[in-house]
Amino acid sequence: MLRTLNLKALTAAGIATLLLVFAVIAGSRNLQNFDGALVAYLFGTIFATFGITYRYAVWLQRPPT
Repeated sequence: MLRTLNLKALTAAGIATLLLVFAVIAGSRNLQNFDGALVAYLFGTIFATFGITYRYAVWLQRPPT
């Protein structure tokens, strides 16, 4: 399965996702002020960030039509 993935897009999506996770950790003062009821929304946002960034990076690599 890894052969079909675009490595440049995968790297960009991974970096964007890690930046988001670090921003959440820093913004919540090392998860001290994080509301546990929002964990499902956080995972959804992290997943969406990865997916949207991956698809956008793949789209940017295609030639213009």
